[in-house]
Amino acid sequence: MLLPQKPLRRRPLRRWPPTRAPTATRRSTCSYAGCCARRTGHARGCWAVTTSHPSPSARAWTTCTPSAGSSPPCTQRLLVVGESGAGKTVLAIELVLQLLESPLATGRPPRTVPVRLNAARWTPGRPFESWLAEQLVQDFGLAAGDAHRLVRDRRVLPVVDGLDELDPGPPAGPPRRAMGLLAELNRYSDLSGRRAGAVVVTCRADRHAELRAAGVWLDNATVIRLHDLSVEQIAVYLKARWPDGHPCADHRDGIQAALSGPDGRAVHLALATPWRLLLTATAVESGADPYELLRVDPHADSRAGAEVIARRLLEAYVPAATRLTPRAAYGTAYQPEQVRAWLEHMAAHLRRQAGHSAGADRPPPGLTAIDLVPHLLWPIGGRFLVRALHGVCAVTLAVVAMVAFWTGSAAGDVGGDVGGAWAGAPSRRSPWRS
Repeated sequence: MLLPQKPLRRRPLRRWPPTRAPTATRRSTCSYAGCCARRTGHARGCWAVTTSHPSPSARAWTTCTPSAGSSPPCTQRLLVVGESGAGKTVLAIELVLQLLESPLATGRPPRTVPVRLNAARWTPGRPFESWLAEQLVQDFGLAAGDAHRLVRDRRVLPVVDGLDELDPGPPAGPPRRAMGLLAELNRYSDLSGRRAGAVVVTCRADRHAELRAAGVWLDNATVIRLHDLSVEQIAVYLKARWPDGHPCADHRDGIQAALSGPDGRAVHLALATPWRLLLTATAVESGADPYELLRVDPHADSRAGAEVIARRLLEAYVPAATRLTPRAAYGTAYQPEQVRAWLEHMAAHLRRQAGHSAGADRPPPGLTAIDLVPHLLWPIGGRFLVRALHGVCAVTLAVVAMVAFWTGSAAGDVGGDVGGAWAGAPSRRSPWRS
């Protein structure tokens, strides 16, 4: 999500449960973690982050207390953790762009090229290196030999986005697919084979907690935890999006009043992620009243009130988007009911794909919970209806082809008979020829 430029204050690190050791909170010397930390003050991103370092000699988290002038080891393994809508994917994309900025500016080829990958496309039991090479072939059109050579020489930095999407749906036991991918990533080493290979992974906070409870995590990784937006950050974003003189500038005070009012806790919980803040801004720009959007039952619990506001923002987004970006082609504007129905059908299709891929050891390419592939969209029209129409069309084409063949054969036979009769007829000379 796009949030304004302003240096942000570091918020306290959320502690692990008492059964685990506490974690230090300070700036990381890992180049990837530092790149993410710098995003806290960038004009195109606004995250409150904290970094934590694993112990080099143990898999448990420990407090980092380096001596003067020393720094923790640069493992170049990063795990980005945050709530749904906190901006993990946007942060991963920004990390890829920042790592490429310097090589593009200097004209020197980078030692490693960061590549963002969808974790949901990984199939259980597949070695990570061969899967990574396959993704390079599919997404970038590289030759198979070149892709395997780049992976073998560690010229690719994998940015694996969406570890939590490997096990979609409500939890029914440990997230085994995510655990399998983490096991493969822990076996992924650098060129020497003695140290862990460079990799970046993003994961939702609740799934990360489940993996930790199951005793599985990314070895030797620096953890970047995305926190909720503060009230000050929300105010800075609205000021940058609606400066003085903007038609919606007067609504800034209304949103600030809701945040500081008696129901401010529920409103803040509802707007604490960049995604929901963007929903709010879009709805207000389309003409919605912020008071109605952020209205809460004064007797309701803060979290329950935040859920009510979140549902209201989601319901208002499609009408707002269709109103702000009308359809220019064909002269007919999209109707919110049409768009909502299309989105519901596509969401149901993705859920079916997720269920199919979860029950298959090696699902076909594109049959995941996040991919919309054109030639795999036919079940949206109804499996039985589409198959019936396909059968009717096939039979019709077969009949037409057979009729055309018979008609052509009959015409050929008639033409042959006429030609033979003409050839066998006696020739008649012209009367003026001798």
